[in-house]
Amino acid sequence: MSLPVGADGGEPVRPGQSRIWGCSVLYRIFIAEDDGVIAGAVRRHLESWGYQVACAQKFDAVLAEFVDFDPQLVLLDISLPFFNGYHWCQEIRKISKVPILFLTSASDNMNLVMTMQMGGDDLLAKPFDLQVLSAKVQAMLRRAYDFAAAPALATKTWLAPPGRGSQRSISARICSRPGLTTCWPITVS
Repeated sequence: MSLPVGADGGEPVRPGQSRIWGCSVLYRIFIAEDDGVIAGAVRRHLESWGYQVACAQKFDAVLAEFVDFDPQLVLLDISLPFFNGYHWCQEIRKISKVPILFLTSASDNMNLVMTMQMGGDDLLAKPFDLQVLSAKVQAMLRRAYDFAAAPALATKTWLAPPGRGSQRSISARICSRPGLTTCWPITVS
């Protein structure tokens, strides 16, 4: 399989990654699903696409695990021990606008409406095809973290070391989206 390369001609870009201004971005996905078989299958599938995935371990402390992992996307089951997915969705919404995809066997219209009203972005009914899950994940990440529009260049004037010329103007792009390290493509004139 041939993978696209970034504009800088660097390493191939994997499906779970993006290349922005020469930086490779690995998206983090947090799964809160109490069915170990489903959570494991989804985790393995998403990891095979290059995503970094963590599954909730303590269902009475989902928010703390979410904060520790700092994901770019959440997959959340409605029926969880201790507190349901709606509760955790509202708690996450108090501190983050990360996209949330509900995974549920309760796919009736009422649950779909509740999902959206509680702050969720989409719902996928169980049982689901893993390829459909991948497509929804990719679409949600693309919409939430669209890097097509680059931020404006910041230009600073720096003094060159003695004997090396006078002044140089340096332009740098700063990449400040969630999950990214700072990027500095430098142009010197």
